[in-house]
Amino acid sequence: MFLPDDIEELEGHLRELISDFKKSGWSEVDAFHWATKKMGDYGFVEKEYRKVRWTKPKRRRRFRRSLYWEIIMLRNYFKTAFRMLRKQKAFTALNIAGLSIGMALSILVLLFIQYELSFDGFHEKADQIYRVNRAGFDPASGAFEMPLTSPLLAQDLSDEFPEIVMTTRIWRKSFVKFKVEDRLFLESEYLYADANVFDVFDIRLVRGNPKTALVNPNSVVLTEEMAEKYFGDEDPIGQTIGVGVWIAYASTWGPETPAEVVDPSGDYTVTGILEPYPDNSHLQIKFLLSFSTFYWWEWGGKNLYEMFQIGTYVVLPKDYSPELLEAKTRPMAGRHRIEYFQRNPELSRDEFEKAGYYFQYSLQPVTDVYLSSEVPSELYGSGPDGDLSIDRRGNPKEWYFLGLIALVVLLISVINFVNLTTARSATRAREVGVRKVVGSLRQQLVGQFMIESLLMTGLALILAVVLAQALLPVFNRLIDTTIPFASFVNGWGLPSLIALAVVVGLVAGSYPAIILSSYRPVDVLKGTQNVGSRGAWLRNGLVVFQFGISIALIVTTLVVLNQLSYMRNKDLGFDKENIIVQHGMIDEPAVETYKQEVLRHPNVISVSNLFWPTFIGDQEVSSPVRLEGTPVDEAVRMQWSIVDYDIVETLGLDIISGEHPSTSPLMTPNRNGIPAGLILNETAVKGLGLSNPIGQRLLAGSMNWPLNVIAVIKDIHSNTLHAPVPPMYIEVHPSLWRMRTSYIRIGGGDAQSTLAFLKSTAQNIKPGVAFEYSFLDAELDLAYRESEQLGRIFFIFSLLAIGIACLGIFGLAAFMAQQRTKEIGVRKVLGASAQNITLLLSKDFVLLVGIAFLIASPLAYFAMQRWLEDFAYHFDIGFGLIALAGVAALVLALLSVSYQSLKASLANPVDSIRYE
Repeated sequence: MFLPDDIEELEGHLRELISDFKKSGWSEVDAFHWATKKMGDYGFVEKEYRKVRWTKPKRRRRFRRSLYWEIIMLRNYFKTAFRMLRKQKAFTALNIAGLSIGMALSILVLLFIQYELSFDGFHEKADQIYRVNRAGFDPASGAFEMPLTSPLLAQDLSDEFPEIVMTTRIWRKSFVKFKVEDRLFLESEYLYADANVFDVFDIRLVRGNPKTALVNPNSVVLTEEMAEKYFGDEDPIGQTIGVGVWIAYASTWGPETPAEVVDPSGDYTVTGILEPYPDNSHLQIKFLLSFSTFYWWEWGGKNLYEMFQIGTYVVLPKDYSPELLEAKTRPMAGRHRIEYFQRNPELSRDEFEKAGYYFQYSLQPVTDVYLSSEVPSELYGSGPDGDLSIDRRGNPKEWYFLGLIALVVLLISVINFVNLTTARSATRAREVGVRKVVGSLRQQLVGQFMIESLLMTGLALILAVVLAQALLPVFNRLIDTTIPFASFVNGWGLPSLIALAVVVGLVAGSYPAIILSSYRPVDVLKGTQNVGSRGAWLRNGLVVFQFGISIALIVTTLVVLNQLSYMRNKDLGFDKENIIVQHGMIDEPAVETYKQEVLRHPNVISVSNLFWPTFIGDQEVSSPVRLEGTPVDEAVRMQWSIVDYDIVETLGLDIISGEHPSTSPLMTPNRNGIPAGLILNETAVKGLGLSNPIGQRLLAGSMNWPLNVIAVIKDIHSNTLHAPVPPMYIEVHPSLWRMRTSYIRIGGGDAQSTLAFLKSTAQNIKPGVAFEYSFLDAELDLAYRESEQLGRIFFIFSLLAIGIACLGIFGLAAFMAQQRTKEIGVRKVLGASAQNITLLLSKDFVLLVGIAFLIASPLAYFAMQRWLEDFAYHFDIGFGLIALAGVAALVLALLSVSYQSLKASLANPVDSIRYE
């Protein structure tokens, strides 16, 4: 509809056009004739009309009315697009399904990466909080950086550097008994914290006053979950929780320190209830106990500077350089080092410094703690109660791994879209021709096809969001997280995905739109336009790319699954089956009594008591070991454990030289006067350079007490197979010495009845004791949990990527069968069988898969060889595995093509010949 002013504007433009032709030398008649002919072209008029509508209405404040007509025209585009999508239901379903799966996986991976990057970012002062680490060089282990400092450091920092806003301390402990009335609970995680911890971190209370909750000694705040566990429906505020006795030895802290001073046991009063603490933090909080309980910090022992067990955090002013404070702390670190040697005259300061020993303080942003690959993220210690922790840290390699898979799946989805769209181009060629005849411009056709593409990506995005939300619980279980879907909607995930959908729509729709809109209407309507020849090289290239990726994914999946199987089945050097790990019998007489009682059960074969909560598995804790009389720089860092005599039988250790601890004459008193000896593994013997280790006296651990080597055992894989077997020493004692964990080997009888017997026996010895147990093989499996999770995710993602690739091949096979309809009919009339027709349509894909195999298989082989280098022990990739991947890809391609091939070969040749 043209308005009067619009007609006037167009008439003016017609007069200008006539004038231009006349200036070019045309006669007035010719100029009028060609100007009116050009103005009569629909496309030209529409173009000029758009100029009128988008310039003049602005000048005359009629933009709103013009916009209305633009919307009307845009609505027509969408109406046409919806009509075409409904008409081609199968094509639409395949395209939207492929894109939605790719986008859903992208959403899940975006959620995961966003979650990992958000660790500790929720604190109001997140950009001002730094953890103080102790960095330096130890001649026995090399350069190090640890998150553990002295309990006195926080006050020293506050006193010497007034620019620090505040400091706070956190001490992470584990495996302690909590008692409520006559009930006992064994808890694996709890934190001691300064009273101002609520001012540093965003730890909120549902009930209680954060200003006073941890001020008084023997105060505790706990989560609602723990309060319900301990007190049920009762009001927890003011209730008491008994904290179990912490076994402490005065010799650990110096002979002048009374043992009771370091005993934090007793009744703690509940002063507050915590809000659920976010999971995306390097601190996991169930209990906070008052640091002021330890009045011994104020007792005055500067010897506490070598007690490196406390996490120290500082809050700096905004925009203050942490490097500046690090430089200021170096003189302080030097003083602390001097004081250390003054308090330990048996250690030679000159000897240590000559070997290069030093330490200093470094500041780590709290938001980097979880992401750090060099510094442990958790506050773990090896104090007199033998605490260990599981280090919780991010793995950027895992992000790249998942991100790459998601990108591959999304890329295959886009390729699948392009292939399916071009495959349907033949059915729309005549439509394009008719549209051009009636006056459509090429840019209009491109716009129409782009809108169809964007419409499909929009629908795919909506379906992808729904699909991702439905799959998120499964994804969380696979990677052991608790990612909320709201973080995707509230964060940058949704805008990123909308932008991604637009880009995918434009990229995926651009090639088909350009090709379709370029057809000459005369050739199309006369049937001389060879639709299938346009872009054949690109389609073939995309097929090669798709199946190249598919073959690489198959190779990778097979390698990952084989490596996981190798790790599960490799001989670890000890027998891990049917061993129950039990914690909880903290006091030593009870541990020994319990051991003797459970041995009476016919299904109990052997029992061994240990000091550490775990003996097998990844451990950060190690100690320097050296020959008596050798300098400290010749020490070798070794993993270690304290066990009783029966560990050999219980774990099935293989003694290759020396004698059993119970019969060895080399057992000598340790620093507490208890008979002890050392067992070394083969790697430890090599590390110390011992040709005849039995009887050698070694200084092991921080106390430097000499003990004899009584035996050498075959190497055992105490860590995961990612790392080589570490040097290890085992300090063996009679059972009655600082033991707190039991390994119980059972037979093949009824495990449940045996567990019931163990529980009743424990509670008879110590009424109300918390019976906590696990199986050793299950604990070992946890060490491979991350690899297992990644393996499962990779397998699922790979299957989806390969499935989407097969959808693309299916669509392309349909296109080829349609393009060769008449040829197939003629061949059948001349006697070709169904097998001949199927082979005709399949051989091109076999060739493309062969090319993809030649390109992808060596790349995948070298990539997975690099991946296997992260494992000290791994299987070898053979040619058979690569060949299997190629055969699998070929079978998948033939299965994708077979339906269309059989359909074409079984069609009536008369109908095929009449098709065109």
